[in-house]
Amino acid sequence: MMEKIRRAAELIYFSKNAVALTGAGVSTESGIPDFRSPKSLLWERIHAYQFMPMEAYTDGKFDYIEMFYRFWFPLLFPMISSRPNINHYFLRDIEKRGLLSGVITQNTDGLHQKAGSEKVFEVHGNLEGGHCFGCGEGCGMEQILSEIESLKIPPICQKCGGILGPNIVFAFERTEDYDQGLKLAEGADILLTMGSSLLVDHVKEVVMGCVGGGGRLVIINAQPTPFDDVAEVVIRERLSIVIRTLWDTIEGYF
Repeated sequence: MMEKIRRAAELIYFSKNAVALTGAGVSTESGIPDFRSPKSLLWERIHAYQFMPMEAYTDGKFDYIEMFYRFWFPLLFPMISSRPNINHYFLRDIEKRGLLSGVITQNTDGLHQKAGSEKVFEVHGNLEGGHCFGCGEGCGMEQILSEIESLKIPPICQKCGGILGPNIVFAFERTEDYDQGLKLAEGADILLTMGSSLLVDHVKEVVMGCVGGGGRLVIINAQPTPFDDVAEVVIRERLSIVIRTLWDTIEGYF
């Protein structure tokens, strides 16, 4: 494994436009469960697609909204009060050293920003606030949490009576951050993917955008990904163990 870490460090240090792509595995050591690992099985247990509330906004099926708030929303609670870990601080550090052009993240926990990263593209939105799906009026996350704690499910907009929800992506919507992140990846010479299974379609598009533009992949993930065969470096190990050594190795170049 050490030889792979040295190769990854070399690629990052000598890159001209390295970009990171992060998934749930980056935040698990901050107490946030992932959705696809064999240990969590959250994706399978909750049958995520059934509970995507976007269907309720278009076909009026209230049950989907209630399911989202009863089954999905409690999973978001750890994200609101969580703190960054070594994975986030590593990316912050190499960005400040001029080795990283930006972070494209699937996560909604905001931990990259809490750690100090400046160029972050949140392709699934974030939990900084919410809005009404009826009139579009913005609201604070505190308002949504207060309604939920009072067992008002779903939380209702005081302005129009519509349903309030967090500023996260539902039903694979494209966001401005996604479009910007994809453009960034297409110009990258190195794409460092951390803690992601790379199974979601629009994440695959980001990876293929980099590879199609001549960029090389460095994949660090405990489980196999669909892109392992085309990656320059693949390290299947617990992320924080790899990152500590990778960070030390990169620092040795300075």
